Amino acid sequence: GGELLTVNVDGSSLKAGDSATLGIRPEHFVDPEKAQCCIQARVNVAEHLGDETQIYLDMAGAADGITVRRSGSVPAQEDSVFTLGIDGNSCHLFREDGQACQRHYQEPCLKF
Repeated sequence: GGELLTVNVDGSSLKAGDSATLGIRPEHFVDPEKAQCCIQARVNVAEHLGDETQIYLDMAGAADGITVRRSGSVPAQEDSVFTLGIDGNSCHLFREDGQACQRHYQEPCLKF
C-alpha cells in the first residue's frame, strides 16, 4: 500500500533491494490512532470470545492471512474492511533466509 514503517531492528545484514518479511504477533497490532502506519484487510472470520476477539483477515501479499488478537469486543464483521495499526517497535524483520534481524526494542516486562 506504499506505507512507510521504521522497524527497530539491526538491518546491517540487509542491503537495498533485499527481500525481507515483516512479522507482527497477533496481539501487537494497535488502534489506528496509536499507529505509525495503517493497512487494511478484509475480515474472513471474527471470533468474539468474551474477553477477547480474534480476527482472521485476508490481504494481498499475506499468503497465510493475518490474525489479530484484541482484548474485549471489537466490531468486526465477516467480509468487511478492517484497519490494522502497526507500531514498528513491536515488529520483527526476517531476512530472505528466514533469520530474524536482531531487535533493538525491548518489550516492557516485569523485573524481579
